[in-house]
Amino acid sequence: MNTVDVFPWNENFETGILLIDEQHKRLVHLLNQLAGHLAYQSDIPTLNNIFNELVEYTHYHFETEEGIWERFFCDDDWEIEHKSTHFNFVSEVSRLKSEAESLKPFDSVIEDLLSFLTHWLAFHILETDKRMAKAVLAMQSGLPLPEAKQQAEQQMSGGMKVLIKAILNMYDSLSGRTIQLMCEIKERQKVEGKLRLAANVFDNTLDAICFTDTDFKVIDANPSFCQEAGYPNADVLGKNLRQLKPGLTDENLAEGFWETLKQRGHWGGIINNRYKTGEMTADWLTLSAVKNHNGLVSNYVAIFSNVSNLVQRQQTLERIAHHDALTGLPNRLLLRDRL
Repeated sequence: MNTVDVFPWNENFETGILLIDEQHKRLVHLLNQLAGHLAYQSDIPTLNNIFNELVEYTHYHFETEEGIWERFFCDDDWEIEHKSTHFNFVSEVSRLKSEAESLKPFDSVIEDLLSFLTHWLAFHILETDKRMAKAVLAMQSGLPLPEAKQQAEQQMSGGMKVLIKAILNMYDSLSGRTIQLMCEIKERQKVEGKLRLAANVFDNTLDAICFTDTDFKVIDANPSFCQEAGYPNADVLGKNLRQLKPGLTDENLAEGFWETLKQRGHWGGIINNRYKTGEMTADWLTLSAVKNHNGLVSNYVAIFSNVSNLVQRQQTLERIAHHDALTGLPNRLLLRDRL
């Protein structure tokens, strides 16, 4: 399974505290992994497992981070506010998760969660964690807490604040578009798979199949059709279907054939054709109209299934039923049928 980078990591997210940065990278990896499973439409249990792993690691990270901040900001407003932010995050994730179990489809909830997590994590790292990390680094260099906080505030203002806002806007847009794009790619791959299967059936079926324009000129034909017609594919293209299948010009057929096709959009029945070799054959023809987005006929699909053996067998059975087995003369059943 490939990850989908709804949250590309770069040096802008580094706080300067190695342990916190490594855990942030792990969170981002799990977030991107969840996005990948959503984009590639993994099953619900798989999505649930990845989501639970992300939530569990988030709790672990919060405990680690709060332990670091407590050493430097014990009972300070920044520490209290930071813990409150963590608590609110857990509450919001729990609320969204509960919707999956009662109201909304789970994959839809995961998409909402991804959007929330991406924005929250980017903002939390860039705004809160970086500010506190800068203060920690200042205190490690010898500054007391009040001066370290003041220096951190100055470093996070001005151009840095503009940069943070720009990055947050970019990531909000990127996460939604990336998921949408990956879902579209996955759907396209499914369609391409179906098209390959249809093309394989078209090329390898024993039935003769062709596509025509509205004037019944052949625009594509499968190998079986070309073999029955006795022409290579290049010579079949552009020819009128009536020319390749003379049975379509039969007067008895023509009486209701074209009218039925026009009214219903399809016709099915037996027609008799002669191969280029002179051999006669009976085909069951299914002819269907294909309409465009405006509801107008744009093409026709013709499928010819050879039923010569079935017709011959039916004729044999009819002869057995209507003629004496010893003399071959018509019997009473045939006489009654004729009367």
